[in-house]
Amino acid sequence: MSVIGASAYGSIEEDFITSVWTVIVETRAEILMFVVALLSYTVLFMQRTANKNNLQAKKIKSFEQDNTNAAFKAKAPSKSNGARNSPNSPSSACPDIAKQIIMIRSYGADGNLQGAFGVFESMEQSGIDLNCIMYNTVLDACVGCKDLKAAEAWMERMKKANMTDVVSFNTLIKAHLQNGSFDKVRHLMQMMTSEGLKPNQVTFNELINAMVRGGDARRNSKQLWAVVDEMNVADVKPNQVTISILLKCLNSYSSQTDIEKTMDLIKTMDEPMDEVLLSSVVEACVRIGKPDLLATQLKNLQDSAPVIINGSHTYGSLIKAYGHAGDLTSIWRSWKEMRSRHIKPTSITMGCMVEAIVSNGDTEGAYDLIHQMQDDDQ
Repeated sequence: MSVIGASAYGSIEEDFITSVWTVIVETRAEILMFVVALLSYTVLFMQRTANKNNLQAKKIKSFEQDNTNAAFKAKAPSKSNGARNSPNSPSSACPDIAKQIIMIRSYGADGNLQGAFGVFESMEQSGIDLNCIMYNTVLDACVGCKDLKAAEAWMERMKKANMTDVVSFNTLIKAHLQNGSFDKVRHLMQMMTSEGLKPNQVTFNELINAMVRGGDARRNSKQLWAVVDEMNVADVKPNQVTISILLKCLNSYSSQTDIEKTMDLIKTMDEPMDEVLLSSVVEACVRIGKPDLLATQLKNLQDSAPVIINGSHTYGSLIKAYGHAGDLTSIWRSWKEMRSRHIKPTSITMGCMVEAIVSNGDTEGAYDLIHQMQDDDQ
């Protein structure tokens, strides 16, 4: 290689090295800053992770400590609250009493009368203040087990403990009525009065219902109304249950006197007529089969305070009654009212409606109604 060539090559190499070094010098500050930033980020990330782990560990430790303290408190109550939390103390007795009463009822429902007696004896031995509710629960278990001897014996025990009330007598009266022992029922009612207790609506309703259920209503008519008179003497007004029971007795064979007495009795109620009684009244009027009486009662129902009807069965009864009374306008009014209130008619309600309008000459209306129902998705 010539001297000139070597000199030129060396000059080029020096220029290249000089350029590279210049680039390195110019960029080293930026590289250094990048490295410092990377290291700083790594240190901060590691510190944050460590803090997070420490915080989580503290939370777990605190949670475990709280659970331990709660368990310790539950197992070992403080001395200051020891008397309050004792089994015989009032605060802990209430839940225990409720639980034991449920146990007595459960034993009675299962027919385990000895189990019911056992629970009561444990309550008595624990020193709990016993009351009529606890005694009546055991009496009800005796009746539920159909052990009248045990029920009568328990009633005697209640009398000695001065724990009898109206509920006690009504429970025993119901048991004797189920056996048809009307003489014993009468004796119990006299005993109630002698002890200063007054028979109530439940007492008389149970007696009337047993008389209706036990035989021919026409034959028992005198006895039934004698009991109603007895209610008046005792200043016990009939309620919806009383009248519903009496309405069951009415049919085409009932005397005019019984019909009038029953209908008049509705006006003596203190409570307003409800949907169930309304249905019972119109169904009884239909069974009686006297259009004039039915029309009068339906007019009285319209003129009186409106009854809120929520069931399609009641609307069906009303529609059927208006059909027997020949009141086509009221039939359609009842139907439209039911539909406007979005009460879905049953197949029975639909049958009552079709029968009512057909029997009153509106065959086309019945045909259109059936097609409307077929097109109704609901």
